[in-house]
Amino acid sequence: MPAQDYYFSRKAVPRFGKLYFLKVLHEADSEGGGRSLLGSVVQELREGLFGLGQHYPVPLHMSKPGIVHDAIERNRKHLDLAAGDRIVLSQKLAPVQQSVVIKRKETFGAGVSPFPSLPANFGLDMDYSLMRHVTLAFGMNTQFEYIPLGYFARLYQYVDGDDRKVDRSGAIEDNNIVDSILLAKEFHVTFESEKDFDADFEAKLKAFSNIPGVGAKVAYTIQAKRKILAKVSGKQYYLVALGVSDWGDFDLT
Repeated sequence: MPAQDYYFSRKAVPRFGKLYFLKVLHEADSEGGGRSLLGSVVQELREGLFGLGQHYPVPLHMSKPGIVHDAIERNRKHLDLAAGDRIVLSQKLAPVQQSVVIKRKETFGAGVSPFPSLPANFGLDMDYSLMRHVTLAFGMNTQFEYIPLGYFARLYQYVDGDDRKVDRSGAIEDNNIVDSILLAKEFHVTFESEKDFDADFEAKLKAFSNIPGVGAKVAYTIQAKRKILAKVSGKQYYLVALGVSDWGDFDLT
């Protein structure tokens, strides 16, 4: 499957590194995704002939959720972590300072696809070939959660680089570990087009917004002839983006 089936873009975000922004968001409390991906092993797929193209993580568990996080927790003493040291750290983002602009050339693929970075079933179809850029602006209580990379490095050193001592399946070596996640429940996604939205599109948007349940989760507004805004708000946290590392990245010798 191509990266565009899962992700809207891979973007370097100041202070947080490169993140994969999901096209369709996970509810944070999903047992098969969401927050449970942090510290877990996910499959790394490779596009193109002989896997020479884009590499990307599949946002699904390959093994027990949190298996690498749990290995750090289980071996605190050997990794020089005190009982009170938190393994998962969290930063709350200041909404006036945090927005991400993604240009068309920074997206995966083109063509018609759901409006980016929205919960499942709430993404109106958009033509990405006409996209100029998309802006994600985050509201109150947005959180960036991560496991310090040094903790992974200590674990790598403790097991002498043998990933099977962490996961007997041997899946870690050739796949990815999720080291960071971005969670939000109040945010805006602005899609700016290269051409004006016509009357047919406006009618389609109105009909879509009137579908039961859509308006309660996402509010769409055409702000200008070429700009449409989707507002997500409520009590539910969503996984918006994730960052990954390779097991070999932690060999600091």
